[in-house]
Amino acid sequence: MQPRLLVVDDDAQLVEDFCRILEQNGYSPAGAVSAEEAQRVIDEFFYDLLILDHSMPGMTGLELLASCQRRYPGIGAIFISGTLDPALKEKAEHAGAVRFLHKGALDPATLVGAVRSALDETQAAREKRGVEYSARARATFGEVVGTSPALVSAIEDAKRMSRARAPVLILGETGTGKELVARAIHHESGRREAPFIRVNAATISAELAESFLFGHRKGAFTGAVENRDGCFHAANHGTLFLDEVGELSLDCQSKLLRVLQEGAYTRVGDPADREIQVDVRVIAATNQDLAVRIAAGEFRSDLYYRLAALPLKLPALRERGDDVGVLAMHFLFAHSLEEGKPIYRITPEAMCKLRAYSWPGNIRQLSDVLRLAVVLAKSPVIGPEDIRGLDDSVAGKPVEPTWLRFKNAKEQFERRYFEQLWERAGHKIEAATEMAGLDRSTVYDYLKRLNIRTKR
Repeated sequence: MQPRLLVVDDDAQLVEDFCRILEQNGYSPAGAVSAEEAQRVIDEFFYDLLILDHSMPGMTGLELLASCQRRYPGIGAIFISGTLDPALKEKAEHAGAVRFLHKGALDPATLVGAVRSALDETQAAREKRGVEYSARARATFGEVVGTSPALVSAIEDAKRMSRARAPVLILGETGTGKELVARAIHHESGRREAPFIRVNAATISAELAESFLFGHRKGAFTGAVENRDGCFHAANHGTLFLDEVGELSLDCQSKLLRVLQEGAYTRVGDPADREIQVDVRVIAATNQDLAVRIAAGEFRSDLYYRLAALPLKLPALRERGDDVGVLAMHFLFAHSLEEGKPIYRITPEAMCKLRAYSWPGNIRQLSDVLRLAVVLAKSPVIGPEDIRGLDDSVAGKPVEPTWLRFKNAKEQFERRYFEQLWERAGHKIEAATEMAGLDRSTVYDYLKRLNIRTKR
Protein backbone atom coordinates (compact mmCIF):
# COMPACT_ATOMS: atom_id res chain seq x y z
CA MET A 1 0.00 0.00 0.00
CA GLN A 2 1.45 3.36 -1.04
CA PRO A 3 2.05 5.89 1.73
CA ARG A 4 -0.29 8.88 1.69
CA LEU A 5 1.38 12.27 1.32
CA LEU A 6 -0.20 15.70 1.80
CA VAL A 7 1.41 18.87 0.42
CA VAL A 8 0.28 22.05 2.20
CA ASP A 9 1.17 25.51 0.90
CA ASP A 10 -0.82 28.65 0.11
CA ASP A 11 0.97 28.76 -3.27
CA ALA A 12 -1.31 26.60 -5.42
CA GLN A 13 1.27 26.36 -8.21
CA LEU A 14 3.93 25.08 -5.82
CA VAL A 15 1.50 22.47 -4.50
CA GLU A 16 0.77 21.44 -8.08
CA ASP A 17 4.49 21.21 -8.92
CA PHE A 18 5.37 19.21 -5.81
CA CYS A 19 2.50 16.80 -6.38
CA ARG A 20 3.55 16.29 -9.99
CA ILE A 21 7.14 15.52 -8.96
CA LEU A 22 5.97 13.06 -6.33
CA GLU A 23 3.55 11.38 -8.75
CA GLN A 24 6.38 10.95 -11.25
CA ASN A 25 8.31 9.10 -8.55
CA GLY A 26 5.52 6.66 -7.73
CA TYR A 27 3.74 8.42 -4.87
CA SER A 28 0.05 9.36 -4.55
CA PRO A 29 0.05 12.86 -3.07
CA ALA A 30 -2.86 15.14 -2.28
CA GLY A 31 -2.73 18.89 -1.83
CA ALA A 32 -4.20 21.63 0.32
CA VAL A 33 -3.77 25.38 -0.09
CA SER A 34 -4.36 26.32 3.55
CA ALA A 35 -3.78 24.81 6.97
CA GLU A 36 -7.52 24.84 7.60
CA GLU A 37 -8.20 22.79 4.45
CA ALA A 38 -5.39 20.43 5.45
CA GLN A 39 -6.98 19.85 8.84
CA ARG A 40 -10.26 18.85 7.22
CA VAL A 41 -8.71 16.28 4.88
CA ILE A 42 -6.38 14.91 7.58
CA ASP A 43 -9.37 14.31 9.85
CA GLU A 44 -11.07 12.31 7.09
CA PHE A 45 -8.13 10.25 5.85
CA PHE A 46 -4.95 9.64 7.80
CA TYR A 47 -1.75 10.76 6.06
CA ASP A 48 1.66 9.21 6.58
CA LEU A 49 3.65 12.34 5.78
CA LEU A 50 2.97 16.08 5.60
CA ILE A 51 5.04 18.42 3.43
CA LEU A 52 4.12 21.86 4.66
CA ASP A 53 5.07 25.51 4.48
CA HIS A 54 5.17 27.75 7.53
CA SER A 55 4.01 31.13 6.26
CA MET A 56 0.34 30.80 5.31
CA PRO A 57 -2.67 33.06 5.92
CA GLY A 58 -4.58 32.08 9.03
CA MET A 59 -3.10 29.06 10.79
CA THR A 60 0.66 28.71 10.25
CA GLY A 61 2.48 25.55 9.34
CA LEU A 62 3.88 25.26 12.86
CA GLU A 63 0.40 25.52 14.35
CA LEU A 64 -0.93 22.91 11.93
CA LEU A 65 1.92 20.52 12.71
CA ALA A 66 1.45 20.94 16.46
CA SER A 67 -2.29 20.29 16.08
CA CYS A 68 -1.70 17.15 14.00
CA GLN A 69 0.87 15.80 16.44
CA ARG A 70 -1.60 16.21 19.30
CA ARG A 71 -4.35 14.34 17.47
CA TYR A 72 -2.21 11.87 15.48
CA PRO A 73 1.02 11.35 17.43
CA GLY A 74 3.79 10.08 15.20
CA ILE A 75 2.60 11.56 11.89
CA GLY A 76 5.62 12.40 9.72
CA ALA A 77 6.39 15.92 8.51
CA ILE A 78 8.80 17.74 6.20
CA PHE A 79 8.92 21.49 6.85
CA ILE A 80 9.67 23.81 3.93
CA SER A 81 10.42 27.51 4.24
CA GLY A 82 11.50 30.39 2.08
CA THR A 83 14.03 31.48 4.69
CA LEU A 84 16.97 29.80 6.41
CA ASP A 85 15.89 30.77 9.91
CA PRO A 86 17.68 28.66 12.57
CA ALA A 87 15.06 29.56 15.18
CA LEU A 88 12.24 28.43 12.89
CA LYS A 89 14.08 25.23 12.09
CA GLU A 90 14.48 24.49 15.79
CA LYS A 91 10.79 25.14 16.42
CA ALA A 92 9.79 22.91 13.49
CA GLU A 93 11.96 20.05 14.75
CA HIS A 94 10.58 20.52 18.25
CA ALA A 95 7.03 20.33 16.82
CA GLY A 96 7.83 17.00 15.16
CA ALA A 97 9.29 17.74 11.70
CA VAL A 98 11.84 15.14 10.62
CA ARG A 99 13.26 17.31 7.80
CA PHE A 100 13.62 21.06 7.22
CA LEU A 101 14.10 22.20 3.60
CA HIS A 102 14.79 25.59 2.05
CA LYS A 103 12.55 26.38 -0.91
CA GLY A 104 15.28 28.26 -2.74
CA ALA A 105 17.54 25.22 -2.92
CA LEU A 106 14.85 22.62 -3.42
CA ASP A 107 15.13 20.55 -6.61
CA PRO A 108 13.13 17.41 -7.49
CA ALA A 109 15.87 15.03 -6.41
CA THR A 110 16.23 16.73 -3.03
CA LEU A 111 12.46 16.67 -2.47
CA VAL A 112 12.07 12.99 -3.38
CA GLY A 113 15.13 12.01 -1.32
CA ALA A 114 13.78 13.88 1.69
CA VAL A 115 10.40 12.20 1.31
CA ARG A 116 11.95 8.73 1.15
CA SER A 117 14.16 9.24 4.19
CA ALA A 118 11.35 10.93 6.16
CA LEU A 119 8.98 8.02 5.44
CA ASP A 120 11.63 5.51 6.51
CA GLU A 121 12.36 7.42 9.71
CA THR A 122 8.67 7.86 10.53
CA GLN A 123 7.93 4.19 9.88
CA ALA A 124 10.80 3.09 12.10
CA ALA A 125 9.57 5.32 14.91
CA ARG A 126 6.04 3.93 14.61
CA GLU A 127 7.22 0.35 14.70
CA LYS A 128 9.28 1.03 17.80
CA ARG A 129 6.61 2.95 19.66
CA GLY A 130 3.43 1.44 18.22
CA VAL A 131 0.49 3.51 17.17
CA GLU A 132 -0.17 6.23 19.72
CA TYR A 133 -3.38 8.11 19.96
CA SER A 134 -4.93 10.30 22.65
CA ALA A 135 -8.72 10.13 22.73
CA ARG A 136 -8.82 13.15 25.00
CA ALA A 137 -7.07 15.31 22.39
CA ARG A 138 -9.88 14.55 19.96
CA ALA A 139 -12.67 14.93 22.50
CA THR A 140 -15.12 17.82 22.53
CA PHE A 141 -16.45 17.29 26.10
CA GLY A 142 -14.74 14.90 28.48
CA GLU A 143 -14.18 11.83 26.29
CA VAL A 144 -17.09 12.58 23.95
CA VAL A 145 -15.84 12.71 20.35
CA GLY A 146 -17.53 14.41 17.41
CA THR A 147 -18.24 17.73 15.72
CA SER A 148 -21.68 17.30 14.12
CA PRO A 149 -24.28 20.04 14.76
CA ALA A 150 -26.58 17.54 16.52
CA LEU A 151 -23.86 16.50 18.97
CA VAL A 152 -22.46 20.00 19.48
CA SER A 153 -25.93 21.27 20.42
CA ALA A 154 -26.35 18.51 23.01
CA ILE A 155 -22.84 19.09 24.40
CA GLU A 156 -23.43 22.82 24.75
CA ASP A 157 -26.53 22.04 26.84
CA ALA A 158 -24.57 19.49 28.89
CA LYS A 159 -21.82 22.00 29.64
CA ARG A 160 -24.37 24.46 30.98
CA MET A 161 -26.05 21.71 33.00
CA SER A 162 -22.71 20.77 34.59
CA ARG A 163 -22.73 24.06 36.50
CA ALA A 164 -26.21 23.43 37.97
CA ARG A 165 -27.22 21.40 41.04
CA ALA A 166 -30.48 19.89 39.77
CA PRO A 167 -30.76 16.28 38.55
CA VAL A 168 -30.14 15.52 34.87
CA LEU A 169 -32.07 12.94 32.84
CA ILE A 170 -30.08 11.76 29.80
CA LEU A 171 -32.22 10.25 27.07
CA GLY A 172 -30.96 8.30 24.09
CA GLU A 173 -30.72 4.96 22.36
CA THR A 174 -28.45 2.20 23.60
CA GLY A 175 -24.83 2.92 22.73
CA THR A 176 -25.13 6.70 22.24
CA GLY A 177 -22.63 7.54 24.99
CA LYS A 178 -24.88 8.40 27.92
CA GLU A 179 -22.33 7.34 30.54
CA LEU A 180 -19.52 9.31 28.86
CA VAL A 181 -21.69 12.42 28.93
CA ALA A 182 -22.64 11.80 32.57
CA ARG A 183 -18.96 11.50 33.52
CA ALA A 184 -18.15 14.67 31.58
CA ILE A 185 -20.91 16.59 33.37
CA HIS A 186 -19.49 15.40 36.71
CA HIS A 187 -15.90 16.35 35.81
CA GLU A 188 -16.99 19.79 34.60
CA SER A 189 -18.96 20.42 37.79
CA GLY A 190 -17.93 21.68 41.22
CA ARG A 191 -18.13 18.05 42.41
CA ARG A 192 -15.27 16.88 40.23
CA GLU A 193 -13.00 16.07 43.21
CA ALA A 194 -15.71 13.90 44.82
CA PRO A 195 -16.73 10.36 43.74
CA PHE A 196 -18.62 9.48 40.56
CA ILE A 197 -20.57 6.29 41.29
CA ARG A 198 -22.20 4.35 38.46
CA VAL A 199 -25.19 2.07 39.01
CA ASN A 200 -26.92 0.10 36.25
CA ALA A 201 -30.43 -0.55 37.55
CA ALA A 202 -31.02 -3.21 34.88
CA THR A 203 -28.34 -5.45 36.45
CA ILE A 204 -29.70 -5.35 40.02
CA SER A 205 -32.56 -7.57 41.15
CA ALA A 206 -35.64 -5.81 42.51
CA GLU A 207 -35.07 -7.50 45.88
CA LEU A 208 -31.54 -6.17 46.26
CA ALA A 209 -31.83 -2.77 44.54
CA GLU A 210 -32.94 -0.89 47.66
CA SER A 211 -30.12 -2.35 49.75
CA PHE A 212 -27.59 -1.70 46.97
CA LEU A 213 -28.57 1.95 46.67
CA PHE A 214 -29.30 2.87 50.28
CA GLY A 215 -27.51 0.23 52.35
CA HIS A 216 -28.88 -2.08 55.04
CA ARG A 217 -28.66 -2.90 58.71
CA LYS A 218 -27.26 -6.21 59.92
CA GLY A 219 -30.10 -8.75 60.11
CA ALA A 220 -32.46 -6.69 57.95
CA PHE A 221 -33.00 -9.72 55.70
CA THR A 222 -31.61 -13.18 55.11
CA GLY A 223 -27.98 -12.81 54.13
CA ALA A 224 -27.53 -9.36 55.73
CA VAL A 225 -24.71 -10.54 58.01
CA GLU A 226 -23.24 -7.08 58.55
CA ASN A 227 -24.09 -3.42 58.22
CA ARG A 228 -23.59 -2.09 54.72
CA ASP A 229 -23.46 1.43 53.32
CA GLY A 230 -25.09 1.88 49.92
CA CYS A 231 -24.20 3.73 46.76
CA PHE A 232 -25.69 7.02 47.96
CA HIS A 233 -23.31 6.98 50.91
CA ALA A 234 -20.38 6.26 48.58
CA ALA A 235 -21.39 9.14 46.30
CA ASN A 236 -21.78 11.73 49.08
CA HIS A 237 -20.70 15.21 47.87
CA GLY A 238 -20.31 13.71 44.41
CA THR A 239 -22.48 12.32 41.62
CA LEU A 240 -24.55 9.14 41.37
CA PHE A 241 -25.16 7.99 37.81
CA LEU A 242 -28.32 5.84 37.62
CA ASP A 243 -28.25 4.09 34.26
CA GLU A 244 -31.46 2.42 33.02
CA VAL A 245 -33.42 4.20 35.75
CA GLY A 246 -36.70 2.95 34.24
CA GLU A 247 -35.89 -0.54 35.56
CA LEU A 248 -36.15 0.46 39.24
CA SER A 249 -39.04 -1.04 41.22
CA LEU A 250 -41.82 1.25 42.43
CA ASP A 251 -40.67 0.83 46.04
CA CYS A 252 -37.14 1.86 45.10
CA GLN A 253 -38.52 4.77 43.08
CA SER A 254 -40.34 6.07 46.18
CA LYS A 255 -37.15 6.08 48.20
CA LEU A 256 -35.22 7.72 45.36
CA LEU A 257 -37.84 10.46 45.16
CA ARG A 258 -37.41 11.17 48.86
CA VAL A 259 -33.64 11.55 48.51
CA LEU A 260 -34.11 13.98 45.63
CA GLN A 261 -36.66 16.02 47.59
CA GLU A 262 -35.15 15.97 51.08
CA GLY A 263 -31.55 14.87 50.72
CA ALA A 264 -32.15 12.07 53.24
CA TYR A 265 -32.84 8.33 53.36
CA THR A 266 -32.89 5.39 55.76
CA ARG A 267 -31.05 2.12 55.32
CA VAL A 268 -33.06 -1.07 54.93
CA GLY A 269 -33.88 -2.31 58.44
CA ASP A 270 -33.24 1.01 60.19
CA PRO A 271 -36.08 2.77 62.05
CA ALA A 272 -37.74 5.62 60.18
CA ASP A 273 -36.26 8.26 62.48
CA ARG A 274 -32.67 7.18 61.78
CA GLU A 275 -32.14 9.28 58.70
CA ILE A 276 -28.88 9.70 56.84
CA GLN A 277 -28.28 13.10 55.24
CA VAL A 278 -26.47 13.17 51.92
CA ASP A 279 -25.44 15.71 49.33
CA VAL A 280 -25.56 13.83 46.05
CA ARG A 281 -26.31 14.98 42.54
CA VAL A 282 -28.22 12.37 40.56
CA ILE A 283 -27.74 11.95 36.83
CA ALA A 284 -30.17 9.38 35.46
CA ALA A 285 -30.26 7.82 32.01
CA THR A 286 -32.63 5.65 30.04
CA ASN A 287 -33.24 4.36 26.53
CA GLN A 288 -36.93 3.82 27.30
CA ASP A 289 -39.93 6.06 26.76
CA LEU A 290 -40.74 6.81 30.40
CA ALA A 291 -44.10 8.33 29.42
CA VAL A 292 -45.18 4.85 28.28
CA ARG A 293 -44.02 3.32 31.57
CA ILE A 294 -45.86 6.05 33.51
CA ALA A 295 -49.06 5.29 31.60
CA ALA A 296 -48.61 1.60 32.39
CA GLY A 297 -48.20 2.36 36.10
CA GLU A 298 -44.57 1.20 36.08
CA PHE A 299 -42.87 4.54 36.72
CA ARG A 300 -43.84 7.34 39.07
CA SER A 301 -44.76 10.57 37.32
CA ASP A 302 -43.56 12.68 40.29
CA LEU A 303 -40.16 11.00 40.14
CA TYR A 304 -40.01 11.56 36.40
CA TYR A 305 -40.61 15.28 36.74
CA ARG A 306 -38.03 15.48 39.49
CA LEU A 307 -35.38 13.64 37.47
CA ALA A 308 -36.21 15.50 34.27
CA ALA A 309 -35.54 18.93 35.77
CA LEU A 310 -32.72 19.09 33.23
CA PRO A 311 -33.50 16.74 30.29
CA LEU A 312 -30.71 16.03 27.80
CA LYS A 313 -31.36 14.15 24.55
CA LEU A 314 -28.36 12.53 22.86
CA PRO A 315 -28.57 12.01 19.09
CA ALA A 316 -28.26 8.57 17.55
CA LEU A 317 -25.14 8.00 15.44
CA ARG A 318 -27.23 7.97 12.24
CA GLU A 319 -28.26 11.56 13.08
CA ARG A 320 -24.67 12.77 13.46
CA GLY A 321 -23.59 13.03 9.81
CA ASP A 322 -19.83 12.91 9.30
CA ASP A 323 -19.15 12.03 12.93
CA VAL A 324 -19.05 8.43 11.70
CA GLY A 325 -15.75 9.23 9.97
CA VAL A 326 -14.33 11.10 12.96
CA LEU A 327 -15.32 8.33 15.37
CA ALA A 328 -14.03 5.64 13.02
CA MET A 329 -10.57 7.26 13.04
CA HIS A 330 -10.80 7.71 16.81
CA PHE A 331 -11.51 4.00 17.35
CA LEU A 332 -8.96 2.96 14.73
CA PHE A 333 -6.13 4.60 16.64
CA ALA A 334 -7.45 3.67 20.09
CA HIS A 335 -7.83 -0.03 19.22
CA SER A 336 -4.55 -0.09 17.29
CA LEU A 337 -2.78 1.06 20.43
CA GLU A 338 -4.63 -1.43 22.63
CA GLU A 339 -3.94 -4.34 20.29
CA GLY A 340 -0.36 -3.35 19.54
CA LYS A 341 -0.96 -3.27 15.78
CA PRO A 342 0.21 -0.26 13.70
CA ILE A 343 -2.92 0.35 11.60
CA TYR A 344 -2.55 3.75 9.96
CA ARG A 345 -5.65 4.58 7.96
CA ILE A 346 -9.02 3.61 6.49
CA THR A 347 -9.42 3.53 2.70
CA PRO A 348 -12.08 5.74 1.07
CA GLU A 349 -14.04 2.61 0.06
CA ALA A 350 -14.05 1.30 3.63
CA MET A 351 -15.04 4.70 4.98
CA CYS A 352 -17.95 4.86 2.51
CA LYS A 353 -19.09 1.43 3.73
CA LEU A 354 -19.05 2.69 7.32
CA ARG A 355 -20.95 5.87 6.43
CA ALA A 356 -23.61 3.99 4.48
CA TYR A 357 -24.59 1.86 7.47
CA SER A 358 -27.37 2.95 9.84
CA TRP A 359 -25.63 1.82 13.10
CA PRO A 360 -28.57 0.56 15.17
CA GLY A 361 -26.08 -0.15 17.98
CA ASN A 362 -24.71 3.39 17.69
CA ILE A 363 -21.21 4.30 18.91
CA ARG A 364 -20.70 1.05 20.82
CA GLN A 365 -21.35 -0.97 17.67
CA LEU A 366 -18.98 1.20 15.61
CA SER A 367 -16.27 0.69 18.23
CA ASP A 368 -16.77 -3.08 18.13
CA VAL A 369 -16.62 -3.16 14.31
CA LEU A 370 -13.36 -1.16 14.28
CA ARG A 371 -11.84 -3.37 16.97
CA LEU A 372 -12.64 -6.45 14.88
CA ALA A 373 -11.18 -4.77 11.80
CA VAL A 374 -7.94 -3.93 13.63
CA VAL A 375 -7.59 -7.45 15.06
CA LEU A 376 -8.18 -9.17 11.70
CA ALA A 377 -6.44 -6.66 9.39
CA LYS A 378 -3.60 -8.12 7.32
CA SER A 379 -2.04 -4.74 6.39
CA PRO A 380 -1.56 -1.30 8.01
CA VAL A 381 -4.66 -0.09 6.17
CA ILE A 382 -8.32 -0.94 6.80
CA GLY A 383 -10.08 -1.79 3.52
CA PRO A 384 -13.75 -2.60 2.84
CA GLU A 385 -13.02 -6.31 3.20
CA ASP A 386 -11.94 -5.65 6.81
CA ILE A 387 -15.29 -4.09 7.76
CA ARG A 388 -17.23 -7.09 9.05
CA GLY A 389 -20.13 -7.82 11.33
CA LEU A 390 -22.60 -5.44 9.69
CA ASP A 391 -26.14 -6.70 9.23
CA ASP A 392 -26.86 -6.19 5.52
CA SER A 393 -30.59 -6.06 6.16
CA VAL A 394 -30.01 -3.11 8.47
CA ALA A 395 -27.44 -1.54 6.18
CA GLY A 396 -29.95 -1.63 3.35
CA LYS A 397 -32.52 0.42 5.21
CA PRO A 398 -32.72 4.10 4.31
CA VAL A 399 -30.86 6.31 6.74
CA GLU A 400 -32.25 9.72 7.55
CA PRO A 401 -29.29 12.10 7.14
CA THR A 402 -28.43 15.19 9.11
CA TRP A 403 -29.95 17.90 6.91
CA LEU A 404 -27.35 19.95 5.08
CA ARG A 405 -27.59 23.01 2.95
CA PHE A 406 -27.68 22.03 -0.72
CA LYS A 407 -24.29 23.65 -1.39
CA ASN A 408 -22.58 21.70 1.41
CA ALA A 409 -24.24 18.42 0.45
CA LYS A 410 -23.21 18.91 -3.19
CA GLU A 411 -19.61 19.66 -2.18
CA GLN A 412 -19.45 16.52 -0.01
CA PHE A 413 -20.85 14.37 -2.80
CA GLU A 414 -18.44 15.78 -5.41
CA ARG A 415 -15.40 15.28 -3.21
CA ARG A 416 -16.24 11.69 -2.31
CA TYR A 417 -17.27 10.82 -5.86
CA PHE A 418 -14.10 12.11 -7.49
CA GLU A 419 -11.79 10.76 -4.77
CA GLN A 420 -13.22 7.28 -5.33
CA LEU A 421 -13.26 7.74 -9.10
CA TRP A 422 -9.58 8.68 -9.11
CA GLU A 423 -8.66 5.71 -6.89
CA ARG A 424 -10.68 3.21 -8.95
CA ALA A 425 -9.27 4.61 -12.21
CA GLY A 426 -5.76 3.91 -10.99
CA HIS A 427 -4.90 7.61 -11.20
CA LYS A 428 -5.34 7.49 -14.99
CA ILE A 429 -7.25 10.41 -16.52
CA GLU A 430 -8.40 8.36 -19.51
CA ALA A 431 -9.91 5.64 -17.34
CA ALA A 432 -11.53 8.22 -15.05
CA THR A 433 -13.07 9.99 -18.05
CA GLU A 434 -14.55 6.76 -19.38
CA MET A 435 -15.88 5.63 -16.00
CA ALA A 436 -17.51 8.98 -15.23
CA GLY A 437 -18.97 9.48 -18.71
CA LEU A 438 -17.53 13.00 -18.77
CA ASP A 439 -15.08 14.67 -21.08
CA ARG A 440 -11.41 14.90 -20.11
CA SER A 441 -11.51 18.62 -19.44
CA THR A 442 -14.44 18.37 -17.03
CA VAL A 443 -12.88 15.52 -15.04
CA TYR A 444 -9.54 17.33 -14.87
CA ASP A 445 -11.21 20.55 -13.71
CA TYR A 446 -12.99 18.72 -10.87
CA LEU A 447 -9.79 16.98 -9.80
CA LYS A 448 -7.92 20.27 -9.77
CA ARG A 449 -10.66 22.22 -7.96
CA LEU A 450 -10.99 19.53 -5.29
CA ASN A 451 -7.18 19.28 -4.94
CA ILE A 452 -7.20 15.63 -6.02
CA ARG A 453 -3.81 15.93 -7.62
CA THR A 454 -3.01 14.77 -11.13
CA LYS A 455 -1.07 15.90 -14.16
CA ARG A 456 -2.45 16.64 -17.56
